[in-house]
Amino acid sequence: MMKLFQYEMKKLLFNKSRLILLAVIFIICTLMGLLSAEGSLALRKSDDYSEYIRLVSENTGKLNPEQLAEFRAISEATEAEYRKGNEDGFYMYLHHNPVQKFHNDYTKFGERVHEYWNGPEYQNEANIMGVYPIQEKLKELSYKTDIYEYKYYKNRLDTELSLGKPVFENTLFWNNFSLAFDPSRVGFLLLMFLAFIISPVFTQEVKTDMDSIVLCSVKGRREIVTAKLLCVCATSAILTTIFFLGMFFGTYIFNGNINGFDAPARCFAGFAWTTLDTTVVCCYAGCFVANTCCDGFWLGQNIQCIRYAGVIRSGNLCSMSCPQRGCLPADIYRTEETVGGVIRRDGNYEYNKPGQTDTSS
Repeated sequence: MMKLFQYEMKKLLFNKSRLILLAVIFIICTLMGLLSAEGSLALRKSDDYSEYIRLVSENTGKLNPEQLAEFRAISEATEAEYRKGNEDGFYMYLHHNPVQKFHNDYTKFGERVHEYWNGPEYQNEANIMGVYPIQEKLKELSYKTDIYEYKYYKNRLDTELSLGKPVFENTLFWNNFSLAFDPSRVGFLLLMFLAFIISPVFTQEVKTDMDSIVLCSVKGRREIVTAKLLCVCATSAILTTIFFLGMFFGTYIFNGNINGFDAPARCFAGFAWTTLDTTVVCCYAGCFVANTCCDGFWLGQNIQCIRYAGVIRSGNLCSMSCPQRGCLPADIYRTEETVGGVIRRDGNYEYNKPGQTDTSS
């Protein structure tokens, strides 16, 4: 099995042309990371960048209500003057004016703390959030302490109180890197990179008219199929890793640091309601592992469908691939008997000529 797997990996990925393609993919992903962190480059080049770093470091930690009131007034005045419905323009304005960006960031942080206590503006009645709304819900259910709903909200309240309210941290790098997990970019990875590289896994032998030979191969009905599917999963994991490494490297170039990697997960807006007591970098690592597994599973299921479609179309029991003569030792792809006019003689496969009868036993 290992020899088959190594052979399929060499044929599909570990060859000169594909390694060059992997390098090109890494460069493309790095450029995508650079584009996602374009605002950070403008922020670092600004003359007030050092002042931004000072303000962030001085206000790191728990919410200061007095500072929040002051920064909110400045932020609202800035939005009224420069936003005016132009989101992209206002975004770039903030990155060219670091002090204004800090005021905007701290105001958003104050909103997250407010939501921690009071819940979001639009509550989902099936899943209430916020400490005070959960406490009110528990009061309503105080006479039904044995039902599931009461126990769920009781555990949720305990979790919220144990995790505590959000704190302010410098998570600029992780805000930019989060774009790597955008569904459109992950879809681009699957539909373009993976589909292009993995598509020949079953079709290259069909193109050379070698696929039907597997019908008379001892290992063709299970071992070769398994090796090819494992090869698809391994290739998916490698390409997914290259994609995220490229995005990470490109984002790092324009940010210059990875500050906030050890901050609580709730400091990042994407994990504001997580119930896990973990850090930002651990949440991203979990997302990466989940994405890799989903990619491999999705491709495995679609490859199986493609394979079975080929089986139905050709009318074969197993429309799989078999290497050309001389690619592998004969004991790996060996025949048991003559099938469809294919004869094994000393490890080689030959077709009967017209009018010739089978002589093998």
